[in-house]
Amino acid sequence: MKNVLSLVDFLKQTKEAAASANRRLTHIAIGNEAGDADSLVSAIAHAYIASTTTTRHYHHDDDENKANQDQDWITPVLSIPRNDLQTQRPETTLLLRLAGLDEDKLDSYFVDVNDLLSLSSSSLSSSCSSSESTLVTLLDHNFLSDQFLSSSSWKVVEILDHHMDTASHLDTCPPHDNYEANQLHPRPPRRRIAFDKDSSTALVASTCTLVAEGWFQQTHTQQQTQEQQQLPSPEVALLLLGTILLDSVNMSPAAGKGTERDGYAIQQLLQRTDWSHLAQTSASSIIRMKTVNNNTKQAEQVQPDTTKLFDALQNAKFDVDFWRGLSVRDALRLDYKAFVVPLSSSNQDDDDNNNSPGGMALGFSSVLMPWKEFCLKPNVWKDLQQYMVQETQVRVLVVMFTYTISNDENDNDKNEDQGSPSSLSSSSLQRELLLCGPSKDDDSVFTALVHDLLLLDKSNDDNGDAQKLQLVEQPLDDDDNNNKSSTDETMAVRLFRQGNSKASRKQVAPILIRLLSEKGGNK
Repeated sequence: MKNVLSLVDFLKQTKEAAASANRRLTHIAIGNEAGDADSLVSAIAHAYIASTTTTRHYHHDDDENKANQDQDWITPVLSIPRNDLQTQRPETTLLLRLAGLDEDKLDSYFVDVNDLLSLSSSSLSSSCSSSESTLVTLLDHNFLSDQFLSSSSWKVVEILDHHMDTASHLDTCPPHDNYEANQLHPRPPRRRIAFDKDSSTALVASTCTLVAEGWFQQTHTQQQTQEQQQLPSPEVALLLLGTILLDSVNMSPAAGKGTERDGYAIQQLLQRTDWSHLAQTSASSIIRMKTVNNNTKQAEQVQPDTTKLFDALQNAKFDVDFWRGLSVRDALRLDYKAFVVPLSSSNQDDDDNNNSPGGMALGFSSVLMPWKEFCLKPNVWKDLQQYMVQETQVRVLVVMFTYTISNDENDNDKNEDQGSPSSLSSSSLQRELLLCGPSKDDDSVFTALVHDLLLLDKSNDDNGDAQKLQLVEQPLDDDDNNNKSSTDETMAVRLFRQGNSKASRKQVAPILIRLLSEKGGNK
């Protein structure tokens, strides 16, 4: 295969171009504000693939821009500050390191969200006319963040996601009902959202699966021989592979995350990549020799050991000491997403700071440790209240606690094996939900939400098992909770064990949004 631009060189060149005073970013790829591995890696991989291949999966509307599109690269943008990536994303930094990126040189590789906002307020506004916009590809979400909406310099032209469709940006990214991922498309649709709204189910475990599918299609349409159909970058393939394994929980049937499309993507990445180069790098610890059949002949071939790779990433993600060392605020903001619950105009209150312009503000944090350990953090109730009321200003804050326990442990209170390397292969996923409401004894919104959630589990509707969260209310154990009484009058709190551990935030958030919206935000 001919030499191609390495991932490291691509990232350095896009960063240098963005730093140029005379350079306007023509097209960016950015993940969601939580900045998990899927968001960050899908943006990096998509930008690399789309920029280093001949055929682009996007196009401009006018002929002048179309003529220049091959001269422009897509710049991957970290949706979180670089420092947060270094200090709060251990599994992602490990994966980047395995792919040959030095975590001490992140400044030379990446434009981050702070850089982007700075560019927006300076070079973009001063050097570009109002008719020129930076094109945006959204990965792992399908609506432009509020921090960009104040400027007209952004135009969303492509969406790859696996969350509930918010119906945003329909003018530039219209829906496409007949798209089949396993069929060749000269120009795949701009809006690829792999989510079934009827069952609130994601059709793929990872946005990286959608990126990989696009990569497979490009190599098929551009290249003919078997050798040429190899994926040109083992580093990008490893980033995609590791993230899909993480998001699908190594395709574990018990976890219920991985789909047929995820499994196909994993196999294609393994089979169509020349991994021999990585065997001589820091990724050698997860590389193995494998005997494969090739034209009825057996041959030795190096491939990543998917179990070793998954275990290494999962260990880093669920590391007990890492999560214990985070403050309450850092734990809440590490994987936080904000949602807007649509309300009718008659039910909106302009004086309510917990309502966004388009409706009610709902916040959702994912924390990878049990509630009983989280509540031992200093000032937990004070900091929870401050994060909800002052920092995020949401009407309802939901915290999903996710952790693993050994299948050999019958007592749920004994979680010493949580996330430890020896327990991952024989562990099960556990979830708890903490619902935090506003400071009103008779708050009808929070009370109705709790009531409807519990009622949903008992209903006999046709929504399917995905809608059944199997919630069981749990005591808050006030003796361990750092003076909750100080916030009794300012915050309502309910804790539930979630029996349906397969329902992640991707499934739970749409349920909460629907229930809150149906009530219309009545107070």
